[in-house]
Amino acid sequence: MSLSGRFVPPLLMLLAACAIVAPRGAAPPNETPPLLHEARAAYERGDDAVSIVRVEAFIASAPGHPLLAEAQLLLARVRERSGAWATAWEQYRLFLSNYPTHAGAADALARAAALARRHVFAGERPPVARWRVIAPDRSAFPIGDGARVGAVLAPGVNPKWDEVARAIDLAAVDGVRIALRLSLAEPGRPFDPFDDAAVGRAEAAYRAAAAWPIEGFLIDRDLYVAAAAPPPAAQGVMASLFGLGSFPAALSEPRAWAWAGMRARASARALGRFVRAVDAVQPGRTWIVAVSEAAVMRPAGAVLDRGEDLAELREAAPGLVPAIVAAAPFDLTAAAARLAEAGVRARPLAWVAGQDLVALP
Repeated sequence: MSLSGRFVPPLLMLLAACAIVAPRGAAPPNETPPLLHEARAAYERGDDAVSIVRVEAFIASAPGHPLLAEAQLLLARVRERSGAWATAWEQYRLFLSNYPTHAGAADALARAAALARRHVFAGERPPVARWRVIAPDRSAFPIGDGARVGAVLAPGVNPKWDEVARAIDLAAVDGVRIALRLSLAEPGRPFDPFDDAAVGRAEAAYRAAAAWPIEGFLIDRDLYVAAAAPPPAAQGVMASLFGLGSFPAALSEPRAWAWAGMRARASARALGRFVRAVDAVQPGRTWIVAVSEAAVMRPAGAVLDRGEDLAELREAAPGLVPAIVAAAPFDLTAAAARLAEAGVRARPLAWVAGQDLVALP
């Protein structure tokens, strides 16, 4: 073959063609930039100082680069390994803010949450003075002063537990303390403390949740059995107790009191099972238990009406925090005094409909 009358070997022609397609000095499109390559290599050999210098230089010099997310994640990990807990936590938060759908986001969230719990917010903190009930599908927890305000996650019936776990980590990253409000009711049926299988299923849910990094649990008033509309297992116990073929519309006063006491003890026994299940996994959790204003101010009526007996509940969970549920604002000072007379040492909460749970004065 010839070119301008001279013979050119085929190999030289191929090299010339390649030089036209890829000019000398051009980097392949998938090649890692040298600074990031050096940062990775230093990280892999355990040289954290060099890795930090190289990756920070790359981040500063390459805004918008396709590998910027990887670089930010590498910087967070190397700072975590080097013991710069607060800086690593901030870097993970920055990465999550910039790249929430990145393949490494789930791991970054878990690491940031662990750093927040173990290091950033690990010191002694003041008691929570206000709890805000929040659905777990929230992407953030803008609830104010994280040192004094906690979030109550209410997953509802048949929750998506992966969403709950993610919500717990999201809250932990921001230093927000969490309590879980697990639903005792099941689809199509209210909670029945006389139904041993139902109590067992609820107990298993509390045991599973005990391993999560939370402050404790909020138990709603579906723990109790109302006199007017008891669920099936309770009706069966009532009918057999007095030798009746069916649940009676009304009871004589002695029977009404006997039945009220049984309902109160059944609810307290269920609470005790939940507490023991959690303590076996992670002792020391806070138990916030909802009670009516009547249970505090007019206890006899509350026992008869809904089987709410604060004394029975305190025996099942000695350190429980009463959350006084009311439809409208009530006399907080009088309620606090009555609870103090009853021997309640934990600072109780007021839970007025549609509002946060707020510590009594």
